Amino acid sequence: MGLANVAGGFTGAVPTQIGLSRTAISYEAGTHSPFGANIMPALFIGVVVAFFTSAFFYVPRCALASIIVVAATSLCDWEMLGMLYKLHLNAWSSRRALPIWSIAFAGTLLLGVFSGLLWATALSLILILKDSVLPRVYELAKLPKDCAVNPYEADQWVPVASYEKAQLDPEVVVIRVEGELNFANSERFTETVELKATQRESIRGVVFDASSCPSMDMTS
Repeated sequence: MGLANVAGGFTGAVPTQIGLSRTAISYEAGTHSPFGANIMPALFIGVVVAFFTSAFFYVPRCALASIIVVAATSLCDWEMLGMLYKLHLNAWSSRRALPIWSIAFAGTLLLGVFSGLLWATALSLILILKDSVLPRVYELAKLPKDCAVNPYEADQWVPVASYEKAQLDPEVVVIRVEGELNFANSERFTETVELKATQRESIRGVVFDASSCPSMDMTS
């Protein structure tokens, strides 16, 4: 499409672009190939414009727009929205994809496709930078068998913030960090571990669970 617009600039052609409504109509029609999605509609539109324009002159624009609106509703994946909402019900801070989905949907609906994707991408970058500076640190505790809803969680070390019945070890602090440790967040991570350790009266050691930490640089 980019090459077509470049070539069209030398011949005086009208610039082309992608239309979500056309994509939705092609999807609803069962199109499975570029030939059916591009060549066939172009030929059909050309024939209609050349020979049948007068037949569509008295058709209200709202009737034509309703076809596009009905077809475009299939582009909204409402099941995905419900799945994102149900994900991590115990903590809103873990529903990271939900605000990104909402910003992309509202931005596309109100400002256009490019602006919606731009705002969603900007929010994703902000969250990535936030993780780099503020690592997600969890204190772990053992979940007793009689308190575990899932049998696989029995006698496992789970986040205290998500499991109220988990029992802390009075002498050992178990810390898990999710994400990379680097120069930007190593100091904050150290402060968090020191704070957790000083909250115990008697402590023998600190255990660091690095199973969710993909990498650490030399400053960590």
